[in-house]
Amino acid sequence: MINIKTNVSSYIKTEIKLWEKTVKKATLSATNKTAAQGLTFARKQMTTIYNIKKKDIVKDSRTGRLTYVKRASRENGAASIIAKGRGISLGKFGARQKKAGVSVQVKRGGRRSIIKHTFGPKIPRLGKGVFTRESIDFGISGRLPIYRLYGPGPAEMLNSRRINKAVISFAQKKYPKLYEDAFNHFKKK
Repeated sequence: MINIKTNVSSYIKTEIKLWEKTVKKATLSATNKTAAQGLTFARKQMTTIYNIKKKDIVKDSRTGRLTYVKRASRENGAASIIAKGRGISLGKFGARQKKAGVSVQVKRGGRRSIIKHTFGPKIPRLGKGVFTRESIDFGISGRLPIYRLYGPGPAEMLNSRRINKAVISFAQKKYPKLYEDAFNHFKKK
């Protein structure tokens, strides 16, 4: 009599563990790539809708990064697109000095609006921002202090319905292809 012992069950368990590792790695990789591409897409949407340059929503010299990706990790499988910071100086929104005040256009294709009793976009030492005085009656000390005026910030822009919906739609379309590519990559290793 001949006894044949097979180790099919241990082979299957080993293969299942390998597949699980591959799926986890592929999911993590695809999630991070989708978030990075989603950030680029979000920045492009912001500059398409709002009258602002990309450099003004990427990094701020005072506070550091304005828009960035918080990457997914093994512990936390979700990646996030983060937009922070207070409003962006109105001088970045196509400000032009007029007699009545400063004319700005916040949204592309929108109307320019004049903010009365403001100044500054032609003054380099003020950083070409838009400023107003504390009091308009120009009393004895009516010229100081001055205050910088701000428009919408990156967080407000990103959370607008139109941009938020476009970024979510973009991510849903991109993720399956990125996951498939990552899975095939890690399967070969």
